[in-house]
Amino acid sequence: MPAEARPLDPQAAGGTFVLTAPGQVTVQVHRESDDSVVYSDAQTYPAGQSSFEWLGTDSSGAALPVGLYHVALVASDGTSTTTYDPPFVATQASVSGTVPASYDPFRNVFWKIDVNMDLASPAMLTLCSVSSCLSGFKVFENVYYPPGHSWVYWDGRDPSGQIVTQSSYMYFPPPIVLRPSTVRVAGSQTVITGTGAAPNIEVKSNPYLITHSYEEISTLVYRIDQESYVTVKLLPPGIYDPANPAAIVLVDNEHQRPTIAGQPLDHVVEWRGYDLTHTNHVATADEGVFTFTIEARNAGSDLTTLYRGVLQLRR
Repeated sequence: MPAEARPLDPQAAGGTFVLTAPGQVTVQVHRESDDSVVYSDAQTYPAGQSSFEWLGTDSSGAALPVGLYHVALVASDGTSTTTYDPPFVATQASVSGTVPASYDPFRNVFWKIDVNMDLASPAMLTLCSVSSCLSGFKVFENVYYPPGHSWVYWDGRDPSGQIVTQSSYMYFPPPIVLRPSTVRVAGSQTVITGTGAAPNIEVKSNPYLITHSYEEISTLVYRIDQESYVTVKLLPPGIYDPANPAAIVLVDNEHQRPTIAGQPLDHVVEWRGYDLTHTNHVATADEGVFTFTIEARNAGSDLTTLYRGVLQLRR
């Protein structure tokens, strides 16, 4: 079974099965996180080998979020029912890697590690952060990673969006090896990056620190991998929710493309500290650590990606 479906391409995931007699087969797709059925399709098939496919959508045809799903087959000949739904198989696996020396979320340098999963097949990886006061949280949980080497990123923020300032250590619990019927849905959410090459893909505010009184200018340059509606905001110190009414809107739901003439398109946002249409209107008199947010709503799926970074303002 192909391990990936991309509902916006579209690219199908599918497989084959064999019936000893004619019957009805229901293809069920379960969300891996809670085992709920998100897609179901029943068809009548002859005896012998048949095939099926799934485009990464729910039963109504809407694109599903990026994530892990698994396929179950339920066959019935009218008198008896047989189900194919293989469970997880406990497999010992390990994660190793080297953390780069540079990490400073206040300068938009994320924590990043080149991890190596010592596996022959994909697995679900969890990253945990634990502070010196023994409080902790999961940076992400049960996220798909292929075997071998991958870059893993953390923006240095807790689940509320606030930068973690306590001394912390990071660790990976043993990864969970995927069952053979697992499918990963990809391509339905926009990926936001800066212009650097991996692993340095953070969106930068350049410079990251400016002074109001000198009318210094900072620019944000970012890329998106799919056609999206983009909103960029600047959040005053102590505010981390882009829906907060104190948020300063820099780009408002603008339709943007990922490429131009086949090349990645760099989207530039300029911060001057005042309203360009009313130059006497100062956007904020606050100073401190501001959070910039980039929200990209995918034009094909309406699913939203949120990116956070830092711009420091001083008077």
